[in-house]
Amino acid sequence: MLLPAKKRVLTLIHAGFGGGVNSVVKDLAAEVTRTYGRPFSILTVNDVSYNRESNITADFSFDGDEQITQTVCNLWNQAGNTPVFLINGIGIDFAYANYVRSRGARILYIVHGDSDYYYLTAQHFRPIVDLYVAISSTIAQKLKEILGPETPLVTIHNSVCVPEVVQGERPADVIRLVYLGLVDNKLKGLDRAPAVIRELARKNIPFHLTVIGDGPYLPTLKSEMDASGAGSQVSFLGTQTRERAMELLSGQDILLLFSRSEGMNIAMLEAMARGVVPVIPVTSGATDVIEDGTNGFLIHQDSLTDMVGRISLLRTDTERWRVMSRTARQTIRTGFNLERTVVEYEALFSRLGEMGPWRGSVPYLVLRKDIFDLPIFSNLTAKMFRKMIKRVKTTKLTDIFHGMAL
Repeated sequence: MLLPAKKRVLTLIHAGFGGGVNSVVKDLAAEVTRTYGRPFSILTVNDVSYNRESNITADFSFDGDEQITQTVCNLWNQAGNTPVFLINGIGIDFAYANYVRSRGARILYIVHGDSDYYYLTAQHFRPIVDLYVAISSTIAQKLKEILGPETPLVTIHNSVCVPEVVQGERPADVIRLVYLGLVDNKLKGLDRAPAVIRELARKNIPFHLTVIGDGPYLPTLKSEMDASGAGSQVSFLGTQTRERAMELLSGQDILLLFSRSEGMNIAMLEAMARGVVPVIPVTSGATDVIEDGTNGFLIHQDSLTDMVGRISLLRTDTERWRVMSRTARQTIRTGFNLERTVVEYEALFSRLGEMGPWRGSVPYLVLRKDIFDLPIFSNLTAKMFRKMIKRVKTTKLTDIFHGMAL
């Protein structure tokens, strides 16, 4: 049965991006559709030449410059009957938002990260955004400072499903550590992990670290772990299915993260929902969830020795770990569960729908070179707009898009 088109929500996901944004949006879409009968559609786009080894499946794929034009035309043809379009800030969806705005769509931008990139795009695309969603109080505060206190803005934290299975008793001696996510030395800070492992080994603290995930830093990380002398105490499991990753996570004691910047880390929420105690640096989102010493430990970015100290404490004080494990799980159950988030987003979608179609003019935004030269933008976005810039210099963007969609 076809659901009412007037209730439709549409968003784009770049197929080559990591699991955080993907899991948040896909879970939200599935639950909003299931609970409220609102058709929440996700279109995925993949540059095969950029992700050639990943075997990613996507709704729209292309291989280099030759297939870009047809891909873009196909995307524009999906814009009909889309009263609400959701921006995730991952590149091509800004261009798409500018187009569907010209067809009357209302625009919602979820600001997923606490970084200059997200704040720059939030400011630049303000003329077409009806409502911003900040996923942490830190992000909300910075958006108000940048965009002004009157900016239409709500804070809705990321959330996860809380499993029924409760974390079991941890071993009496060996503390089970886990890292889950992209194996990256930039945003995720995995270049700092070997120092922690070396210190744990030097202090003869019995541990085992499980690394779940893949990424550009993986070969170097493996090499450095071997060089630390504790390589036998580290397992690299690579990319796992989501179900298997959650199963593995449930058998751990402490989640270690090393991120330099986050919006609100999903691995942190998933771990806490399973009773795994986080020991992580202070980042955006973490301070909204973790009360230091109660349901996890927050350390300063440069205090890796403090991380070692917290691990040692939880290994020796089993009762404290047990209490913090229960408290972590309860924190997610009461404040960061998916059911709550679905209600809040459905209220936003209804609010935007009640505004009716956008009737104003659409500004000329997306050909700005300073935006699309940012490194985080996908090959698709960069190639597509450079190609379009060569074709047109002064034609209105909406006229171009209408022509392409015909």
